[in-house]
Amino acid sequence: MPKQTTLRLSGVACLTLSGLLATLSVLSAPEAGELEHRLVTKPTVMTVAYKAYGNEQAADGKYWLARMVLSNSGEQSLEDVAVSYRIPEYVDWTTPKTFPEILPGQTAVLPVYPKLPTRVTNIRSRTPTEIEFKLSYFDGEQDQEYVTSRDFEFRGVTEIEYTSIESDELLSWHDMYDNAELCAAFVTDEDPVVRQYMGEISETMGGFPICSDQKTLATVMESIYSYQVATGMKYTGNKGVPEKLGDSVSTVQSVRLPRDVVYQNSGLCIELAMLWAALGQGAGAKAYLALVPGHCYPVLAASDGTLLAIESTGIGGSNLGGTMEFSKAVEVGNKQLAELMQGATPGVLVDVALHQSRGIRAPEFEAVALADLARLLDERTAKAKAEVSNRPTTPGSGQPVPNLPADQELLAGWNWFNVEGTNASLPYPPHYQAQIDELYEIQPVLPVLNFMAGDRSGLNGFEVY
Repeated sequence: MPKQTTLRLSGVACLTLSGLLATLSVLSAPEAGELEHRLVTKPTVMTVAYKAYGNEQAADGKYWLARMVLSNSGEQSLEDVAVSYRIPEYVDWTTPKTFPEILPGQTAVLPVYPKLPTRVTNIRSRTPTEIEFKLSYFDGEQDQEYVTSRDFEFRGVTEIEYTSIESDELLSWHDMYDNAELCAAFVTDEDPVVRQYMGEISETMGGFPICSDQKTLATVMESIYSYQVATGMKYTGNKGVPEKLGDSVSTVQSVRLPRDVVYQNSGLCIELAMLWAALGQGAGAKAYLALVPGHCYPVLAASDGTLLAIESTGIGGSNLGGTMEFSKAVEVGNKQLAELMQGATPGVLVDVALHQSRGIRAPEFEAVALADLARLLDERTAKAKAEVSNRPTTPGSGQPVPNLPADQELLAGWNWFNVEGTNASLPYPPHYQAQIDELYEIQPVLPVLNFMAGDRSGLNGFEVY
């Protein structure tokens, strides 16, 4: 075969081989990277605790609004992956969160903690909205970009959702209070309204000592309780918190802030407890909220660690037969706390200061006319003082007593208590019984209590301090 022909055939063979290699190279090249995403969002956001949703430290990051899971199911790396989001009318497009590279088979997780504006606390009822996500990346062959979104709702500022667990997944009572720590956002000791209310109590009751021990803590608590009773604050409902499991339970409740309780001079058990917690913190005590089935009550601690619980609904109202004496309210509260601590009653003890320090803070406060509030509180105080001063008094003592019979002979058969260290004696009705057993139980907690007596109902009686 001529040499020229041989060279020509060799060239053709080389060209054919190079074409085959090129084809094989194309066929064997890895496919482009492929981004798959899974987006999970909270169905609702509690606007009263909006600061918690913007703080990844709050409750160890529990209150994310959304979570984006990104996976590369392709054969090439995804490069320059960028994710940004917005909440129309509330949050503008954010600075993109970038992942320089997501390798094949690799997964990246992006939790979202939006910095919501203060004005979300103007929302008073459930309001639907959405969160939009914009994703962009290079898949190894070309740039890609797309947008996705999910719906959610803002709750009204007075609504608390005790759990985010679906009702058919609630397995225990504690599941119903999965969001219990968010109650700390309702404890507003820095609210000017609460501070002014605290100032009125302090001025009326002769000032507050520092809550350093059991005695000073009891003094502060008695001042708060006595002022609320005297100025007509009322307990207005017997449904404080959820108390059942199953489809019939409502895990959402409308709860007013302490300032609203001050203005309206009434509250549910949880509202009164939150006001007490705010007042306690304002007085230098450590505050807790005890949530038990169907009820909530406050617990305060002195700086030496002494705990005192109080049945804050003891002030009376439409659901009670009368007002408890302060010592009785403390006795009931401490009994409930003991049952909770011993496990006899299921419950959650919310450490207000702890959760607030971790980012579950109160919302910003709408400005109010403090001068008008001062007049309102002064009027209540003046009315309470007038009611006391208009009661009959024992001759020459100047001390008011409730409806003392004009004819002293009517006191025949009454019991008498001699006040230790004085020349005074106090009469009390013959159907009252000295509550010696209760006295001995309470005195270790309230050593200033000297004597107590009352009728069998437990709603009427008197105490000597």
